[in-house]
Amino acid sequence: MENMLPLIGVALLALACPLMMVGMGVGAWLIARARGQKKELSMGCMPMGGHSAPPEADAEESGLKNQVARLERKVQELQARTSPESHTS
Repeated sequence: MENMLPLIGVALLALACPLMMVGMGVGAWLIARARGQKKELSMGCMPMGGHSAPPEADAEESGLKNQVARLERKVQELQARTSPESHTS
């Protein structure tokens, strides 16, 4: 039994880094779940294969940008309509 203590110590030392990495990953996952986020279990590393965003996301983003631009033009038109009226009275 006394001969096993140094072997156990060396084994725990060799496993310290991988066990800490697993612990950090599980901790990050638990925190994300507690906040209500349902993302992939990743620590911000690049995705495998270097894939970019799906084309649907790009199309949706451009559609949202167009909608924002249209709404900004509407706001400017409404502001232009109301500003002369407030100065005439």
